[in-house]
Amino acid sequence: MLLALEMLVNLIYYGHDPKLVHILDGGLKKWKIENKSTDNKNVTIKLLSIM
Repeated sequence: MLLALEMLVNLIYYGHDPKLVHILDGGLKKWKIENKSTDNKNVTIKLLSIM
């Protein structure tokens, strides 16, 4: 999980939109095996400042 978090931080640091960067727990294959839902809808999230 630490590597995924590091990747997330790097993507945002290098200019990717934080609203479009996500971590999928276990990968898409595991997600689908567990019959979890997927869609292409945008989700609004509340950003918090940690500084």
